[in-house]
Amino acid sequence: MLKNNFNIQRKIDNLSKKYKNKKTVLYKAGELTDYIFKNFDTSKLNIIAIADEKFLKENIKNYFNIKTLTLNELKYIDYDVILISDFDYEASVKYLDERILYGSKNANIEIRPFISLNFSEIFLH
Repeated sequence: MLKNNFNIQRKIDNLSKKYKNKKTVLYKAGELTDYIFKNFDTSKLNIIAIADEKFLKENIKNYFNIKTLTLNELKYIDYDVILISDFDYEASVKYLDERILYGSKNANIEIRPFISLNFSEIFLH
């Protein structure tokens, strides 16, 4: 699928440098996240947890050996950045800002895409 294109490992390595010593939470545990964890080295990222609404429903305690969080827990734990692992980044940011983080101690936390892929990278290769 994406493994041989898009310089994904380089993008992960750049994130690792940018967020060195920062506590990182990954938001969304879907196909993109699965693909990245199965095919790329994320060990240099300080991912302390992965948050997804499905963890509450399915009572999952770890995901790829990383602690899981419910979305409500994002309001209370300490972290420095959220990396969104979803193709619909804009909708995820809006959801986090308006429904989860608003009014919490983490309301102004940095949120950015885990891996950004533009239209041409996805559909023209």
